[in-house]
Amino acid sequence: MAVFSMPEPNVIESDDGTIRIRGRAGLEVNFRGESVQVSSEMLAPPMSIVLYTRGSDAIKSDRAEEILSFVVEGLVSAGFRVECM
Repeated sequence: MAVFSMPEPNVIESDDGTIRIRGRAGLEVNFRGESVQVSSEMLAPPMSIVLYTRGSDAIKSDRAEEILSFVVEGLVSAGFRVECM
């Protein structure tokens, strides 16, 4: 299990990469040198987010499962409730 930190607002990182939350919608993910966009949307209550995996660049990657697992794990470690669609 990776150890995550939040070095600045809206940035979650570990040794494997970085997750940048782009406002109310969208994540920019760098995972082991591969950069992808993940479609997302903030939900109510606060600290809830949905990941739209079907429309994400991450799905087109050979490492799609690893990338999405990294994103979910990172968001959960930062206190988010995560839903995937």
